[in-house]
Amino acid sequence: MLTGGDYTDKGAASDTAPTVWAIASYRAGENSQIFGLANRLGANVHIKRLRHNALAGPLGIARSVTAAGIDKTDLTALTAPWPALIISAGVKNEPVCRWIKARSGGRSRLVFLGRTWARRRHFDLVITTPQYRLPTETNVLHNLMTQHGVDAARLAADQARWDAQFAALPRPILGVLIGGDSGPFVLGKRAALRLAADINRM
Repeated sequence: MLTGGDYTDKGAASDTAPTVWAIASYRAGENSQIFGLANRLGANVHIKRLRHNALAGPLGIARSVTAAGIDKTDLTALTAPWPALIISAGVKNEPVCRWIKARSGGRSRLVFLGRTWARRRHFDLVITTPQYRLPTETNVLHNLMTQHGVDAARLAADQARWDAQFAALPRPILGVLIGGDSGPFVLGKRAALRLAADINRM
């Protein structure tokens, strides 16, 4: 079982726990969701970190079912016994996750986070949030917020670590999270300066 922010393979929660493959994404935000969900299942979780080649994105957009988008040496990590559940996200992972499900004879259940390029009927469950604007369907779970790896113990530990640092600061304390580029949205110099000015006004 995974713990806190430690996203390495921890093996079985118990000898009888079902096996889960958490197929890591190429983006940190998606990994936070994938591992956050896997961490809560009490399952025998195995992290699969795959290296994608140049075909991965186009194969995902083409809705293919194949392992051709990953490095051939990584195929040795994708062999039977097949997992009871696959958890993943990202267009580059869709083809290989569907390939794993097919290789299992359909016995491995496939859970995808965010949105999918392939038809949602090819997934056992799609867990999504409002920005993706997916329709209401029997295998689509709409949440207000994304999955994550934060739990009460982690919050308490971080509070204890930062309390002394913030003790002398005036109240209220305002926290701002600043990200980088995301798809067509670019955090360049002008955008960063504008954001800084807006924060200073706050």
